[in-house]
Amino acid sequence: MSMNKIILIGNLGKTPELINKGDLTFAKFSLATTSFSKGEKKTTWFNVVAFNKTAAFVGQYLDVGDQVSVVGRMEFSTYEDKNGVTKTSHNVIAENVTSLSSRKTTKQDQKDEPKNFDEPVAFDTDDDLPF
Repeated sequence: MSMNKIILIGNLGKTPELINKGDLTFAKFSLATTSFSKGEKKTTWFNVVAFNKTAAFVGQYLDVGDQVSVVGRMEFSTYEDKNGVTKTSHNVIAENVTSLSSRKTTKQDQKDEPKNFDEPVAFDTDDDLPF
């Protein structure tokens, strides 16, 4: 038996980037977690990717600084950049994102900008994504 599960509680480092590619909707955001060791504060940053309904939630309700819990799995992949250099990508693939910040309005309400969320579709996250 094996398991790849990660549970994080932290704060968004920037406004999530919501991306629609055809029938695929995903959101990317950075998450900062803080720990203390021997009286010193240490911040660890994680790249998080959410898909479909979870991505729509992240895009509509979360913003920079919000505290969230993320349950998901770690994914490591390699890819070649535009210069042909091999890079390694470390991402948390979010299965569940829960807002721990109190927010009475959505980002859409705050900015008065309409957002278009397509109906999410199933996505096989076993494919290597170069980000």
